[in-house]
Amino acid sequence: MFGRLPVFVDLKRYADQGVMLEGELELSKMSRLLESLTSDEGSIKVAINFGIDEQRIRYMRIEATAELMLRCQRCMQPVEQQVVLNSALGLISSEAQAERLTGEYEPFLIPDEQAAIAEIIEDELILALPIVPRHADQLACAPVDYSSDDAEQEKVVEQEEKVNPFAALSDLKKH
Repeated sequence: MFGRLPVFVDLKRYADQGVMLEGELELSKMSRLLESLTSDEGSIKVAINFGIDEQRIRYMRIEATAELMLRCQRCMQPVEQQVVLNSALGLISSEAQAERLTGEYEPFLIPDEQAAIAEIIEDELILALPIVPRHADQLACAPVDYSSDDAEQEKVVEQEEKVNPFAALSDLKKH
């Protein structure tokens, strides 16, 4: 059963102790992620394992799943998509340590003070979002009317007739 996650954690200490966390985070509290969503309802199920590997690298492995309401880029209607996150972050104290990391880990610079766990997960979820969200079945998309009305087209034609940047050239051509 998933419970509450701590708000702030000492990443270095958690890695040294091999802490495992499981919990849920509310979507409504993730303001940056909400910019990409059509609804703030729901939660994210999260499991985090901290530890030190055989190369003495502190790490944080994040597994998260969420059902997110995104905007379909075909029909511009909401579409529910499951986002699954599997991240392995190498916890480093300086940028020089980033070069020691194997390809298995993404570098994560440990802040001087405790880290907000929800912000880390929010960052990783934003990176995991599909570039172009859309319905899996194109037929599920509602038809979109891209046509404009006649009055709007007449305004465009009138504007084109009023401003002619080449009018001066036509006078030169007559001579």
